[in-house]
Amino acid sequence: MTRIALGQLAVRAADPAANLAAVAAVAARAGSEGADLLLLPEMWATGLDLADAPRLAAEVRRLVLPALPALARRHRLHLAGSLPVADRTGAVFNTFVVVPPDGPATAVYRKVHLFSPWQEHRFVRGGHRAATCAFPWGDAGIGICYDIRFPELFRLHALAGATHLLVSALWGAERVEHWRVLLRARAVENQCWVVACGGVDPARGAYAGRSTVVDPWGEVTCELGDGEDVALATIDLAAVAAARARLPALADRRPAVYHRPPRRVRPGGGAPAGADPPPPGP
Repeated sequence: MTRIALGQLAVRAADPAANLAAVAAVAARAGSEGADLLLLPEMWATGLDLADAPRLAAEVRRLVLPALPALARRHRLHLAGSLPVADRTGAVFNTFVVVPPDGPATAVYRKVHLFSPWQEHRFVRGGHRAATCAFPWGDAGIGICYDIRFPELFRLHALAGATHLLVSALWGAERVEHWRVLLRARAVENQCWVVACGGVDPARGAYAGRSTVVDPWGEVTCELGDGEDVALATIDLAAVAAARARLPALADRRPAVYHRPPRRVRPGGGAPAGADPPPPGP
């Protein structure tokens, strides 16, 4: 059993100090209730002020990242969520950062799929590789917001042995039903837990919130509303093996088929029904 706290915060744009103070309060509550992990929204320290990404990444480096290890250590939990993080060249990535209770902040994953409707690709760089995080209780596949529309990424996690998927997001309120459907789909098709934390925006209502936990059968075990809130969810990782044994969909995959384009057949011009199909091409 693993206990994960969902910190559904009102993310204040370009105000790392205020957001850090809010996380400190939530971490204290999560730690007192025995959470192993506190999952936070996408860009939780700064918001999505993408045009100002270099300055905000500098603020995160100066103010936020140095404060997180002590916070995780004080409350004996892991902190996780996405932040703007610059590399040595100054390029900024939307980065999933994990802070364990006994070590430094670690950049685990750079968001692969950048949200083109908001021109995210103009202001931050995209990552080039999926990543899982090796927690003491098991491996988690990582995704950030728009990533959940791309099932290929999460299938990689399942095939690599991940038992749960962690998603940090600032999901648009007008697409909240997509959020709900996609989270359940990722859980069902990969037969693992999905734990997703979204942020909210009380002033404008731009973000959906609706932080959610879905079990390996696609059942929603926790869903928050559209305001600031905190929830503590217990996930039973043994349920993953049980689900995969009962319905061995992952074992029944046929990868050799998936790497070939589909054969185009014209009705009336292909092999007669009941005849042997043509042999595969080269």
